[in-house]
Amino acid sequence: MKSIFGWEHPAERQDSHVVQMIDQGFVAAQAFGKAILLLDRYFLSIPALERWKEKSASAVAPLHIVTKAKANVVAYEHPPTREKGRGRPPKKGPMVKLKELFQTRASEFQTATVTMYGKEETVQYLCLDLLWGQGLYQELRFVLVRWGDRLSILVTTDLTLAATDIIELYGYRFKIECMFREMKQAIGGFSYHFWSKSMPKLKRYLKKGESHPVEHVTDEKERTRIRQTVKAIEGYVMCSCIATGLLQLIAVRYSSRVPGLFPMSWRASRFRGQKGIATR
Repeated sequence: MKSIFGWEHPAERQDSHVVQMIDQGFVAAQAFGKAILLLDRYFLSIPALERWKEKSASAVAPLHIVTKAKANVVAYEHPPTREKGRGRPPKKGPMVKLKELFQTRASEFQTATVTMYGKEETVQYLCLDLLWGQGLYQELRFVLVRWGDRLSILVTTDLTLAATDIIELYGYRFKIECMFREMKQAIGGFSYHFWSKSMPKLKRYLKKGESHPVEHVTDEKERTRIRQTVKAIEGYVMCSCIATGLLQLIAVRYSSRVPGLFPMSWRASRFRGQKGIATR
């Protein structure tokens, strides 16, 4: 995707979709006054945090990120304070493998009752403020969560958030999956049929160092058709997102009138009539 949009503006820097999400999050924060960007796993990256740090320095409305770290994530303790002397002061302390803390610091875990997925659950957690990112060393708040047999490592840029709030916030991530299901099954947001013969056959798996097939397209007319196809796909999905949002607003605004507008007896009798079952 970055290669396709790079054809049109080759001199401009093509940011990754994660970095673009950070930019869009700050735009939303201006409208709401402040915002929390809830991201799924694997979105914790140095480019994303660098953009967040850059935008936070000049942003009027604050934006913070809540996401989940990989199981093999490592962080660093704060550097020890030392008196003035020769040499550059250290930027980080000893390395910490967070997964090992579930065993080595198990006695320090606290127990709390939080609301997750609409239910009250009892979890154990350990909250730590550590430095993350080789060369970046951004201070983040890590929350190690033990929920039954499940182990998770949550992370946020907001050092003022309570550990229980972070756990409950990440529980809302499941609503994102529900939205995708509704867009796919009810709205048809991914039922587009835009294609072009100019698009090369894509490979599902690329070998290390192998270039993407789209990078071998050099004809300008073929590139134009490919760009138009991609823009049509994105436009279709965007319109579907807008339709989903409008339906949600209507449902919230008129939720009290739904039972009166669509009585269950009427729907049940209509269903039985369609099936050929005798009704009174």
